[in-house]
Amino acid sequence: MSSNIPEILERCAGIDIHKKTAVVCIMVGFAKKMKREIRTFGTMTDELRDVAKWLKDNKIQDCVIESTGPYWLPVFNVLDGEFEINVILANPNQVKNVPNRKSDVKDAEIIGNVFGATGFKVIRLIAAGERDSNVLAKCFTRKIKASKESIKKALTGTLDDEDKILISFLVRHIDEQMSIIKDLESKIDDLSTKFKKAVTLLQDIPGISDTTAKTIIAEAGVDMNAFPSSQQFASWTGLVPRTDESAGKRRNTSISGGNRYIRNALVGAAWSAVITKNSYWRAEFQRLRPRLGSKKAIVAIARKLAECVYSILRTKKNIENLELMRLTID
Repeated sequence: MSSNIPEILERCAGIDIHKKTAVVCIMVGFAKKMKREIRTFGTMTDELRDVAKWLKDNKIQDCVIESTGPYWLPVFNVLDGEFEINVILANPNQVKNVPNRKSDVKDAEIIGNVFGATGFKVIRLIAAGERDSNVLAKCFTRKIKASKESIKKALTGTLDDEDKILISFLVRHIDEQMSIIKDLESKIDDLSTKFKKAVTLLQDIPGISDTTAKTIIAEAGVDMNAFPSSQQFASWTGLVPRTDESAGKRRNTSISGGNRYIRNALVGAAWSAVITKNSYWRAEFQRLRPRLGSKKAIVAIARKLAECVYSILRTKKNIENLELMRLTID
């Protein structure tokens, strides 16, 4: 901080929050006589309580937390809610240039996706009022790599009645959305009955699922007479490079616009196709990736899948030995 800014607090702390660690620095005194002590704690609820106890033991009543990502929330709930420590949430833009602060700390990435079958079961129990971490931990199967003790620690929280109300409404909202999706899928199944043969044939192409096949038919139909060639069909999907040249030099190699729904479906199918070990599609992807990069290589594979789709819908027959097909990619 600038030297002309007066020191106000004799005792305070700063907390650097990460996904699994909380680095806490307590500062006592002013200017050159200031004493600092730094400790690193975990971010489980009980470990955050240890942070609060350490601050209390050192008579720290004020602390600053950088409010990036969601990781400050449990810290705030414990320190401010349970231990009545004054927590100041600092704007990252205001503290990033403070001297002596680590400049190489990466922004926290939000990766917690709990809406799997097990995670959602836990959420339902919490919404119903269950707080016992031992009961909640029983929802997890042996497939979870974390130990039982780690799971119990992770499920120990500071939810209050207001949090329970919000979670209950969110669960209800998700249930309503899932019900709507189920109804829509049923309607789609009914409407696609007359295209059953085409849907079945398309699924012979590696990476093409039932949903992807129906998406393709919904967007492109089954009559390929509108497209004189497979290359023109691929162009319509937006899976070919733009024709942007000047003086014989190509200035823009990004893909064209096209139909984004069928394009996204085919790119997703391409990713599924190339993960199959010892397959032609995987080998082709690995051949192209060093020269084009992963993103352009997968678009090239998606374009090849588009040409396969065209051939099947055009002939109404399965393509013999898809693995040995050689369609132009370069």
